Amino acid sequence: MSRRFDSGMVGGMKTAIPVLLLFMLMPLEARKHRGVWFWKSTGNPYGSAAIVGVSALENQTIAFFSAKSIRRVYGSYGTRSISEPAVIAAWNTKLHAAGMQSQFLLSETSWILPDNRPNLLTAITTRILDFNLRRV
Repeated sequence: MSRRFDSGMVGGMKTAIPVLLLFMLMPLEARKHRGVWFWKSTGNPYGSAAIVGVSALENQTIAFFSAKSIRRVYGSYGTRSISEPAVIAAWNTKLHAAGMQSQFLLSETSWILPDNRPNLLTAITTRILDFNLRRV
């Protein structure tokens, strides 16, 4: 008995047709809303490290996101919510004003390991929970 993935057209069509029908039945507005991962990417001109905190670049980025129907931004900001909370808060305010949700993206892959979970909990507490409590 074979243990490989089904790469045949018949098996693929069994899945594709219901998904396609579901997509076609969705309201047009629901099909247009998208999310984006906005990585910190230090040194990259398109990363959040280069854009967030520079008003002209923030405005260009939000205009681009809007043009692409992006409504959720999953942003990776490192420790900037601790070191530069006003900058991150202002960015979140701009996103909200443009009709976008701002979600904090944590991306350290080792946090899934049991020995590193305290570090994950610390990051969640200091970078997200404490930040949000200071914004209430």
